[in-house]
Amino acid sequence: MAFRKDLWERVGGFPETVLLGEDTLFDQRVRAMTAPAFVQNAKAIYRPQNSFGSAMRQMAGYAVADGALGVRPARLMRNLLRCVAEVISLAVLPWTVIPLLVVLALESYWAFRLDWKQVRGTSLTVLAKRFVFSLLVPWVVTWNQLRGARTKASAPNRQNA
Repeated sequence: MAFRKDLWERVGGFPETVLLGEDTLFDQRVRAMTAPAFVQNAKAIYRPQNSFGSAMRQMAGYAVADGALGVRPARLMRNLLRCVAEVISLAVLPWTVIPLLVVLALESYWAFRLDWKQVRGTSLTVLAKRFVFSLLVPWVVTWNQLRGARTKASAPNRQNA
């Protein structure tokens, strides 16, 4: 996200009263004041150097903060529905394979939707890891967002207390 200094000042900067999720709260305040502008065809090349475990821990941390702050309920519902669809598709597997195939097709879409063109040169190991990550994301996000919502409070930032 990029923004002008005057917008930063109007919003009041990042809230200093919370330890987790201050960027999310700032983003919500900005979007309440103005609509985001997107540069047509702009791309940012980002190659995170996360391991599978560190990516999962990062995802879980974001979800806990979202739950504690009570933000992004649509994200929680979307991921909860993905979990329910996966469970139902496995439950009806003895009778039909169609729901499982639909879920796997949708998970493939979500795993690779942003860079279909780069899939060709990627190793099968990397593709499998991305697919497994895509299958696990709704479970990690749902569980941790509900866990954060159960606490109902983002710990105060001790530096600013």
